[in-house]
Amino acid sequence: PKEGETDDDVKVEDEDDEKPKTKMVEKTVYDWEAMNDNKPIWLRNAKEVDEADYTAFYKSFSKDTEDPLAHVHFSAEGEVTFRSILFVPKAAPHDLYQTTERLLITSRCMSRESS
Repeated sequence: PKEGETDDDVKVEDEDDEKPKTKMVEKTVYDWEAMNDNKPIWLRNAKEVDEADYTAFYKSFSKDTEDPLAHVHFSAEGEVTFRSILFVPKAAPHDLYQTTERLLITSRCMSRESS
């Protein structure tokens, strides 16, 4: 006690008062599940992909009923590294000069632009 104070005047502090008061916050945690474990066809090694996979992939994005005339599966390395598949259709589409549709696959996803 300080001078002039008696033991009755001294305030006793509980240990609970010294603990910082914390606020309980709910935290939401998401557990993501992969729906498709397959690698995209253009990221696979060309030796691992069979002709049926190429044909099915071509028909899925081109909406062509015929198989492609030819395809080239390649990768390029340098300042920019990429993998690609180039398909050549058997016949020119009926709207060849009327459409300006482009197909771009980047960052492992396929994008389509139509005007």
